[in-house]
Amino acid sequence: MYKHMVDVRAKQGYTTALMLFAGHSPTFLYPDQWNASYLRNWYLVDSYISYANQKGLIPVLGTGFHKALDKVPLSQLKLLWRYLIARYSAYAVGWLIVGEYNFQNDSRRIAKVDELGEYIKKLDPYKRALSVHPWLYTKEKHQLWDRPWYDFIMIQGGHGYPPPIKYYLSIFNRSPAKPFLETEARYEGIFNAGPDDVRHAAYRAIQAGSFGYTYGSHGLWLPLLYPGEKIPSLEAWGKALPWWQALKRPGAEQMGHLRRFYEALPWWNMAPRPKQVIDNIGDDDKRRVLLKGDDDRWWAIYFPRYLDANHVVRLQRMPQGVYTGKWFDPRRGVFTSLPKAFSPTSGGYLTLPARPAGSDWLLVLEKVR
Repeated sequence: MYKHMVDVRAKQGYTTALMLFAGHSPTFLYPDQWNASYLRNWYLVDSYISYANQKGLIPVLGTGFHKALDKVPLSQLKLLWRYLIARYSAYAVGWLIVGEYNFQNDSRRIAKVDELGEYIKKLDPYKRALSVHPWLYTKEKHQLWDRPWYDFIMIQGGHGYPPPIKYYLSIFNRSPAKPFLETEARYEGIFNAGPDDVRHAAYRAIQAGSFGYTYGSHGLWLPLLYPGEKIPSLEAWGKALPWWQALKRPGAEQMGHLRRFYEALPWWNMAPRPKQVIDNIGDDDKRRVLLKGDDDRWWAIYFPRYLDANHVVRLQRMPQGVYTGKWFDPRRGVFTSLPKAFSPTSGGYLTLPARPAGSDWLLVLEKVR
């Protein structure tokens, strides 16, 4: 089962996989010694991590979810992390202390996570990427964003409509600057979210500054669902599929298209450029056209499916020159070149072509001379 999941995601182009240890009732230590039954199966974990690395995936290792660590003394958690670091830091891995660390903004848990973060960063000889997964963005208080050990900011956009564009942009433009990642938004299947919803959440986050997107599918996040099972904690979020069906929802494949789209561009030089877009939609966040560019040669424009297909969109402050363009279909992962080159007006305005059809599309512009 594990190999099949890794094989599918690796073929689709994924880069990381979240792996949580300890569960919701961790008993890995007795008062004076390790729990032997807890240690007995670590050789299986070794093989899991090794296999993921062989397939090009980086496991991100964590130790539970929101209240899971509350009853575990800090001294025991430090011993567990010392063991994890000693055993796995030579692999290609990342560290995730816990999920929803600031659930209900419990000050004791937040302080415990903060001290663990300092401990892990100090102990890890390779300084692997370290972060902590937060509570829903409307409820968390950003307590640890500026801590030195906190390498990148995690966002939980949640499973309703994604966060406002201005929220993402405020994080991208904050000082001191840190990379941020949308780590939980619109899992496919939760509240009937389909591939259209997944693409909308993913592209708008990345176009607004997130350095990636974490895909999730209802029936794959813990616990895995088997035929005939009904787990109330899962059903509350919508109808969950058995794990092998949840693995192959259409949105999962389309996230591979997303990666290939950005890798076809010099993405490392491109940043959000919202002020260059003239779309005349006022405060309608759902219809917002989002631009990323390097201000010299490349521009990527995202058109959401909520925007009318023939809605006129212009860019301003475009450098003089000759441009070529190509459409990208995020459902099929296919580029289609525009038939003719074009140029902005003498005032730097450029009217964008109408989309090939309704739904969401991306347009790539390149200044060729």
